[in-house]
Amino acid sequence: GERKEIHVIAFDYQDTGHFLKLLEGNRFDSRNYIDQIIQRLREAGLEASFTYDDLRAEMKQSFIGRIAVARKMAGLGLVADVDEAFDVYIGDFGQRKAHVAPDISQYLPLDTAVREIRKAKGIPILCHPLSYHLTAAQTERLVCDFKECGGLAMETEYAAYSRGQRDSLEELASRFGLGRSAGSDFHARGSRCSLDQKFPIAFYDQLMSLKGMLGG
Repeated sequence: GERKEIHVIAFDYQDTGHFLKLLEGNRFDSRNYIDQIIQRLREAGLEASFTYDDLRAEMKQSFIGRIAVARKMAGLGLVADVDEAFDVYIGDFGQRKAHVAPDISQYLPLDTAVREIRKAKGIPILCHPLSYHLTAAQTERLVCDFKECGGLAMETEYAAYSRGQRDSLEELASRFGLGRSAGSDFHARGSRCSLDQKFPIAFYDQLMSLKGMLGG
């Protein structure tokens, strides 16, 4: 079947050398990916005159992702803001005029990622379960699989979801015995992606209580 990129947070982990090395290797070819996006932007009619190396020099970090492209687009006035860059061009959603699917073949399998997070005394949290273009039955299967391979919590509060969607995630978390978390994916995009800088203290307390399940 088709592979899916699934996002899992490692919450409150111990940064052992082994775990950090795993994270470092859990990446796709950033240069090739960004080059493809820039080419697609140009094909879409934008004067995207920057390069991967420009972004690398400006961001001063080893891994360059889409947020760097979006910020550069906004800085050059190619779009009004980072929101528009994602919504119209490079996001997994919206018009997708310059969307490029990354090569996820180098990513850790879900069960391996969960196991390694737990070995590092971290809490594995399944992110935004309704954002993977899955059917309701497939989403339930994902949550079930995540729980069965050792997942401990899932995001039930997510800034981009409706109240109804959040309620359905609450029900799923309850049914599969998973803790609750909250996420915004706030990458300096728009206010609509913000949780207003609030992370429910009850969620935090509950997540920390799950640490007892990790042993050691």
